[in-house]
Amino acid sequence: MTNQTFENKIFRCYNTTVSSFTMAAFEILKTEGKPLNTKDILEKALSRGIIQTKGKTPIQTLWTSLYLENKRRLMRGREPRFEQHENYIWGLAEWNNKSKRQS
Repeated sequence: MTNQTFENKIFRCYNTTVSSFTMAAFEILKTEGKPLNTKDILEKALSRGIIQTKGKTPIQTLWTSLYLENKRRLMRGREPRFEQHENYIWGLAEWNNKSKRQS
């Protein structure tokens, strides 16, 4: 995917206020700057209009989306974007990588 294509995809998502759960979680965690549980991530994403859902179990859908993205990235030999701290607590893997580089 070229950089231009990626930027267009993001613009389209935010322009229509519809985004994937993983893109929404990444944006929320990046702006909050700290790990959050999936319920908090979901509530912030819905209140900011980043995602829309009519599902019956959106918290579980978010958790599963984050888990499966990490699993897919690892299978492809890539670093995961998210890090699971506790059962429903997620943060960005880059935060952990920064602290490892500083020590």
